[in-house]
Amino acid sequence: MKYAYLICLSITIFKGCSQEFKGELLESVRYSVSTRGYYYELVASPEYTMIKKDRNLDTYHKTPMSQEDWNTIINMLKRVDVYTLENLETQTGMSSADRAAMAELSVVYDKEEYITNLFDEGSPPGP
Repeated sequence: MKYAYLICLSITIFKGCSQEFKGELLESVRYSVSTRGYYYELVASPEYTMIKKDRNLDTYHKTPMSQEDWNTIINMLKRVDVYTLENLETQTGMSSADRAAMAELSVVYDKEEYITNLFDEGSPPGP
């Protein structure tokens, strides 16, 4: 459940209306954070939450995704226009000087992947 809230926290900063967002078309949401010595990737799908803490490993730690948590993610994404994620601008650039970790959010929806530009962890891009 806490992993669903981590993704939701990243999504809440994005404002806008989605174009008839349909939860059944959502395949996965990925949130990744990295610096030179740190890596964290969380992938949420209807079946599993998968976490990877080492960029050099191919395996993930998997836990089952509850329907309640998946519905929470869907409801948060209904407030976002996933088609325009790549057009959102970052508000800070601290990660370029190693003062913040780089983060990225991607959404696989209706067989297409929509990805934000890299942003400072804790300061997601906005309209």
